[in-house]
Amino acid sequence: MAKIEKPVLFFNNGCRLQVDFRLFVGKLIKYGTGPRDARGVYQKYHTYTANALIFQSAEGYTFDITDENGAKRSINIVEYMRKFKNTVIRHPKWPVVHVGNRNMTNYVPLELCTIVTQPYKGKMEANLTSKMIKGAAVGPKERFKKIEESRKGSEFGTCEVLKEFGIAIEENPIVIENASVIPPPVVRTLDSRGAKVDANVNQKEGKWSFTNGPSRKFLQAATLPKWAILDCDGVLKKEGVSGYFISKLTELGENLGMKGFRITPEVKCVTNGNLRLRHGEKLSKVEQERKLERIRVAFKELKKQEAERRSGYRGLTDRWERLCLRQSGSGTCDKQAFQQREVVGILTACIKSKNVKKPELNKQSQFIQKIGNFLLKLNSKLSGTNFSIKELTEKYFEEKTMILGADVTHPSPNAGGASIAAVTASFDLSCMRYSMHIQPQDGGQELIANMGEILAGQLAKFKESNGAYPKRILMFRDGVSEGYFPTVKQEEYEPMKAICESITEKEGIDKIKITFVIVKKRHHTRFQPMGAKDGVGTFQNIPPGTVVDTKIVHPSEREFFLNSHVGIQGTSKPTRYHVIHDDNNFTMGDLQKITYYLCYGFVRCTQPVSYPAATYYAHLAAFRARHLIEREGENADLKDLERKLTIHPDLAKRYPMFFV
Repeated sequence: MAKIEKPVLFFNNGCRLQVDFRLFVGKLIKYGTGPRDARGVYQKYHTYTANALIFQSAEGYTFDITDENGAKRSINIVEYMRKFKNTVIRHPKWPVVHVGNRNMTNYVPLELCTIVTQPYKGKMEANLTSKMIKGAAVGPKERFKKIEESRKGSEFGTCEVLKEFGIAIEENPIVIENASVIPPPVVRTLDSRGAKVDANVNQKEGKWSFTNGPSRKFLQAATLPKWAILDCDGVLKKEGVSGYFISKLTELGENLGMKGFRITPEVKCVTNGNLRLRHGEKLSKVEQERKLERIRVAFKELKKQEAERRSGYRGLTDRWERLCLRQSGSGTCDKQAFQQREVVGILTACIKSKNVKKPELNKQSQFIQKIGNFLLKLNSKLSGTNFSIKELTEKYFEEKTMILGADVTHPSPNAGGASIAAVTASFDLSCMRYSMHIQPQDGGQELIANMGEILAGQLAKFKESNGAYPKRILMFRDGVSEGYFPTVKQEEYEPMKAICESITEKEGIDKIKITFVIVKKRHHTRFQPMGAKDGVGTFQNIPPGTVVDTKIVHPSEREFFLNSHVGIQGTSKPTRYHVIHDDNNFTMGDLQKITYYLCYGFVRCTQPVSYPAATYYAHLAAFRARHLIEREGENADLKDLERKLTIHPDLAKRYPMFFV
């Protein structure tokens, strides 16, 4: 019996029926039997897992049964359903579904089957995600009002079970009288003449800008090497778009102090010129593969040109690095860019096609802002420094300090496969530049088993850059549930401690002190400002820098909540920080300020983010790595995956922040 492995067309009395078996194979389905009422509801339902769609109709598939007289005879599914299940099959030419035990021939007519509603565990489409976020984005005032309505409707006061256990639900939210707000730090940049200047930071929202106020240039602007543009969506073929984009990129980049834009880039289009898509239509999988192949070929040509130029210009090899700016409106091209960057060694920076098109007159400022944000990322990729935080360099990090961030990302429930562990570490004294380490591990494994080895490599990088090892290490570990706190301390902190003790003894230096903090975003704690004048932004959230370390935190261990970002949509979610070890003996006030100031260090924007930049970078690095191995199956060999995740040595050395 043949199974259907692709969408198939069936015809029933001249009517076309397209069935895609992928919609329900492996899903829980129910099929109905018995009389069918006017609403289409059957008398009885049976629940099974769908195994496959069978290339045979309900009237065409026959099997043997033994009747009441003991005689064997052949019967098809349509007749069987009518006689033994009192079910009329209205579409006998439709195919049947194999359900239940895979080793048995349990076939059910397709028309009787319904997919049982289940939580969707896959990744939602971008437009659905956007709609979901907008639907859930309500300000703190409205959110607290809904919580109060739910509390009243639940009638906790009359619940006998709660009374028996001595549990009572307070009618009003907890009020934190002594919550504090940390002022924003001093952000150090350059003015238009190249002199150091303090940015004009908004004291309430923590934002600053390179277009308004004294800040005009990056603290350390990079020089753009030989560069090219790969147009993956064909947007630059339109008249005037390419020239306008390059001119604006050049103008804004030079205003920020960057150099090298005057070298005319090669613009290469890798789209299918004969393909025309309607608005909102997506590429088929076949076209996506063809597009990826064209991108691969384009990268190979760039690499070949680079090799030819290097052979002809010996002694100038450092100047022939190739940067590719790519216009992409989907993740398809991004995946190939990641592979070419990490494996082949070509530095890439991606920008969406909608952000490249020449804007209307009333949207000029938005276009300039998007190009400016892109340049923040580009300068950092090219080993430049956009800005620094004065309090960190001149007060808290007077002693050499290394900041670590760690995160583990897991495959989606439907995908399976390996998990990715990522660790980022600062290697300059301003704690603005980071290197990264990524590695695959068993799917679902939360702990980073070889943390000691990873730290040893990052310490060597720090010493190479600064001539000495750090005296202090501050680790921010993301993605760990409370039940794992003791295990993380044993399996991750202890190996770090052992490596530091080994280096201390070998080098004859002072003890390298470690502070280990766990960062948690997955919680249900929310805050609301007491008065309207205390709110910030459109949704009137609590201001950045708000710290709560009483009443709702652990009674005996060091813990605090910090809201470091401006809430753009909905109610701000504060980040919870739990200290599991602290050799540096930071006061709570100092640790809170250091943590908050590190949230300003994220190079891709000019405002604080929701948790320290090192942890944000670790998340980005793990996300990039997943693109490289997402097609690998759940049985993929970890050694093979580790080989595929190996970063090109030239890229890692020249541009350690290539992953931002």
